[in-house]
Formats: sequence, C-alpha cells, structure tokens
Amino acid sequence: MEIWKPVNNFEGFYEVSNYGRVRSIERVVEYRKYGKMLVSAKLLKPWNNMHEYCNVNLLKDGERKVFKVHRLVAEAFIPNPENKYAVNHKDGNKMNNHYLNLEWCTKSENELHKCRVLGRYGGGPQKKGRCKDATRGIQTEGTGSTSESIDGGLTGNSIQGVGGDRVDGIFGSTTGDPFGD
Repeated sequence: MEIWKPVNNFEGFYEVSNYGRVRSIERVVEYRKYGKMLVSAKLLKPWNNMHEYCNVNLLKDGERKVFKVHRLVAEAFIPNPENKYAVNHKDGNKMNNHYLNLEWCTKSENELHKCRVLGRYGGGPQKKGRCKDATRGIQTEGTGSTSESIDGGLTGNSIQGVGGDRVDGIFGSTTGDPFGD
C-alpha cells in the first residue's frame, strides 16, 4: 500500500511516497501578475542527472531547489539513528526508489557495496578479485568477499600499493594480525 508523508521543510507543498513518488499538494498560491490561484495537486515527473539519479524540482516562496528522490524517501520513511550521510540503493538500480530498496550508510559503506556486491568501480565493471579499498587508497587482492572488509582492518597478507608496487607480509604474521600474535 502506498503511503504519503510530507517532504521535510516543504510541508503543505509536497509529499513523498514509500514507493518513491513525489507529488505536489493542492494549495492556493499568490502570483504577482495573477493574484491568488488554486494550484492542483499532481505527480511530479522526475528527471535524471548525469549520475542517473532521479531528481525533482521543488518550489517554495519563489525559490526552486533540486532534490534526489531517494534522499526524500529515506528521510521520510527510513530511521537513521546513527546519522549516516549517504543513501544506498540495495539492488544497485538508481531508478528503484522504493523504501525497501534503500538504506542509510556511510560513504565508505556505499563504495564497498558498489564494488563488492555490485561488482562496479568508478564508471565501469570492476575486475574480479580486485577491489579498491574506499578509505585507504590501496588495492586488496582476493575474492572481493566482505570478510576482507576494511571495517575490521585488512585481513590479507599481501597488498598492492596505489603505484602498483607489491608489498608482501606487511602484517608480520601469516594470520594477518598486525601485531604478529
């Protein structure tokens, strides 16, 4: 069932649905040339930016602002107790703005999801087995599984630096423990 909630800071003007649609609300608007007029409610037609995200233009007090639809949906329907900044599309489809497909994440978590789950890095497909570490600027070699996540530190015993120089055994033990225990 589609549920509508007001858009933050645009209450009384626009609503966003849990399905990822945005609509204006019927209201009276005062124009300089025409005076007061009733503006009908309507669904807004989203447009894509160069990064392929759905955007909408919202107008209030004569000012137009551009918003990403997935952020409007997340702000209205997804709790964010950790105050994470980014919104991730779980299935990688930037056109799917249904609230069940979105989650709050950090920029690092978003980059890791793009690389490890979706197999993409930058603008094209990522080579299998090599994934750029989003926070350290190095390449880890391996399967690209989430067990090599940067959250717990690098687990591999061999890394490749940004310049391509290979460094073996930097952790001091074969277990990957940085303290050699």
